[in-house]
Amino acid sequence: MIRCNTSANKKVSLYKLKNGKHTYSSSCRRGDSFIFVFKAERSLGITDVYLTVNNARYSFIWRGIDLSYESYTLDISELVLNHNCHFNYDVIIQCNNEVYRIDSSSGTVDNDSIEYLVNRDAGRDFIFTIESDFKTGYISGCIYHIFVDRFNKSYPKIRSDSRYCEDWENGIPEFAENNGDFILNNTHFGGNFQGIIEKLDYLSSLSVEYIYLSPISKAFSNHKYDVGSYFDIDENFGGESKFKELADACHSKGIKIILDCVFNHTGDDSVYFNKYGKYESIGAYQSKSSKYYGWYTFYEYPDKYSSWWGIGCLPAIKKGCEEFISFICDFDGVIDYYMRLGVDAVRLDVADELTLDFIKKIKDSVLRNNENGIVIGEVWENATRKNAYGEDKYYLDSVKLDSVTNYPLMNAIIDFAKDGNTNGLKSVLAELLCDYPERNQLLLMNILSTHDTKRFISRFASAPTKNSEKAVFKMTDGEYHYSIKKLKNALVIQAFIIGTPCIYYGDEIGMQGLDDPFNRMPMKWNNVDVDLLEWYKKVLYIRKKYRPLHLGGMKIVYLNNGVFIFDRYTDEETVRIIVNQSKKAIRYKIDGYSLFDECEVNEITVQTNKSACIKLYRMRTSYQDRIPI
Repeated sequence: MIRCNTSANKKVSLYKLKNGKHTYSSSCRRGDSFIFVFKAERSLGITDVYLTVNNARYSFIWRGIDLSYESYTLDISELVLNHNCHFNYDVIIQCNNEVYRIDSSSGTVDNDSIEYLVNRDAGRDFIFTIESDFKTGYISGCIYHIFVDRFNKSYPKIRSDSRYCEDWENGIPEFAENNGDFILNNTHFGGNFQGIIEKLDYLSSLSVEYIYLSPISKAFSNHKYDVGSYFDIDENFGGESKFKELADACHSKGIKIILDCVFNHTGDDSVYFNKYGKYESIGAYQSKSSKYYGWYTFYEYPDKYSSWWGIGCLPAIKKGCEEFISFICDFDGVIDYYMRLGVDAVRLDVADELTLDFIKKIKDSVLRNNENGIVIGEVWENATRKNAYGEDKYYLDSVKLDSVTNYPLMNAIIDFAKDGNTNGLKSVLAELLCDYPERNQLLLMNILSTHDTKRFISRFASAPTKNSEKAVFKMTDGEYHYSIKKLKNALVIQAFIIGTPCIYYGDEIGMQGLDDPFNRMPMKWNNVDVDLLEWYKKVLYIRKKYRPLHLGGMKIVYLNNGVFIFDRYTDEETVRIIVNQSKKAIRYKIDGYSLFDECEVNEITVQTNKSACIKLYRMRTSYQDRIPI
């Protein structure tokens, strides 16, 4: 055999079989058959391949040579039976007397397999998840994120301690000239629950299955992340009775509600801290004998205390505080209160700052109210590998999170849209598809914009740097139309790739917005890009109508040179998606039915910045070696 003479320029691939059928993911249920297939060029001179878990070693079996490749297999079904939840593993190759490790962070998708670099030095290990027996639901439509104060207003009634800006069309959210400077964030534009109720038909036309509401608990600010009272719904939005009316109206139209929950800090102007003495309660700031004193960490009582990211108006909740966890999760606690009013699922703000034990108890509380309830976490990185505050945050198992905000994919789509760069998509998809359990993949909150990021189309403009200029910035017509082409193509990936699209209010009508708070302008109901809106309606309708696009497995057919082709499939049918971000048109032979053009095709031309979505005819849909999720 030939000696392996390099540490990082040769690739090997891992192909995986679950119950005899292909899967990208390293996950299965107990009792499933799971086999790794390892392939490598003969030139590597491999003498042994083995998998290690802790100190145990499991050898691959050599299966022969196919052209210039050797293949090895390892059945780990028994190994799965002996572990709970998940375990970390390494794949080691030996070339004569030299030992190499496969670095999981180097993975890139390559059709059925994921390719990895061979590395002499210590690289990142792999994660395997043992999935629970119960099945988490899927979402056939989309999630629509509403920032309540900015979506739609109807006869607003604003509290006396709130400032009101009546200029819905041209008003600008208050901002600091320098990032980090103090502002009150107390200017309200009047968006409320009644305004949402009046737009439910509009949301239904977008195939919305869940509306995701920014926080609604009573608070001083317009954004409500500075919780004032968990058991009071802010009267600026309409209060408890109007929220119940909203929930009932949503449910009558088949729309569910996800509520953004803030459990890592409260406001200093709250029942619990009461720094300004506005509440009748004895807050932690007022007395050490307050029943809320143990929630917070004081360095020098009362004015020096732990706050969220050093922001004094957001005193931080002590991590793992049992009294606070009980307050949120016990019977008749905060979770029970909101779910009894009609909330169907929760999104956890800054989930990294909550202990895993806390998240488990939140999940229990949600499930006792709704057996189909979903818990989504705000996590900006890989949700199986996050380490925060000294705790390894493996989130994706049956007792923690069902889904997370998919920022890694968002960033990869942005890079792909800008210049056709497929490297980011290759590596991000390899990581998500391998590390995330299959059931969680279907529920991933796929995003293009959020209230914490620039709006997608504004990323393609030559933007100013000063906040005073950002506040009034408008793209040129040329920049806008160029960006809309990018957005239309990005939506196809967001909607049709595995996961669930989450639309940030206003993206579908062409709203612009740079950094927070300029991405939180009032919804421009009088300035709608009708063509873009119709594209959103069409794409999201197609996703909802065709089962492979919301329930099916995924196969990556081609991802190179600015072109992304992938299939979504069930046992009955396959839909092929072609997204062209290259600099030239591509011709593609294919037999099927175009879902965009509503006609039969046997050859298509996909122009640059355009997409195609083809339902393949039966003779082309038989992935007999693959299994839908």
